[in-house]
This record gives sequence, structure tokens and C-alpha cells, in this order.
Amino acid sequence: MHLKDRQWHTDVKLLYCPYIIRGNWVGLCIDLPSHKITVLLPDPTEYALKEVEKELLPLASSLPFLITNCATNAEMEADISESFTITSYVGEWEIKCKGSHGITTILLLELHTSNTLTFSANLYEASIIDTGKNYGVKIFEKFNFSLPLRMC
Repeated sequence: MHLKDRQWHTDVKLLYCPYIIRGNWVGLCIDLPSHKITVLLPDPTEYALKEVEKELLPLASSLPFLITNCATNAEMEADISESFTITSYVGEWEIKCKGSHGITTILLLELHTSNTLTFSANLYEASIIDTGKNYGVKIFEKFNFSLPLRMC
């Protein structure tokens, strides 16, 4: 089966995506069957859960509508119309540098996807900077191509 052939609710149960709340990156883990959105915050002290819920309310309310009205299978058509609940995964980390929040978000999503995210994950500013460098090298290696040299 090709990736483009995967169906929500049958082949895909969880959606992972970076999201911006008031200019700051957070990670969203959207559990389709349980109608639950788990928010991964690079700095859990940045927002109270009520603030996060308020920001995500339009998404949480519209997802059931999108699922049932854009259904491509019976499971999606039968989806309940209740809004998604919003919870926050709060760990001990506090990445204060807002410039590192994008990298931290991707790392948190990666750790959550692989079931290796723990409450006391060793996430510090220095480890995030190293992770960002590693991501940069991987992206460069994947998309590097020879550029033609221009002679002036």
C-alpha cells in the first residue's frame, strides 16, 4: 500500500503535526478514534491548559465535521460528531529560548511517535541546539544537489 492510499480510522489512527499558537510552535498528537488532541509544549510554563484549549477550540470543533463530511471510508462516515478533547503532555523540560521551540516541537513529536517520550526526558537548551544541528545536516544530505558554479 502506498502512503497516499492510507485511510483515516482504518490505516491511520494518529496524526502528528507542528502547530503555531500565538507565534510559538507546539506539537499536536491527534488521536482519531478517541477524539483526543494531546499538545506537546516546548515550554510547559508558557501557557495554562485553558489558554491552549481556547486556541485549539476551532480545530477541535471542526475536525469531526471534516472527518464525516470528507469521508473516504465507512469508519469515517460513522465517526461521532463530538468535539475533540484537548490535553497537554507536561514534562519536566522548559525550553525557554523561543528560537528553539520549532526544533523542540519536532523532537517532542518524534519522541512521542516512537513511544520514547517520558515525563523526565533529558531535554535541555544545549541538547536542543545539537538536535537542530543534526536535523540540519540530515536535511542538507537529503536535499543536497550540485549547484552550477557561476563565473563573474
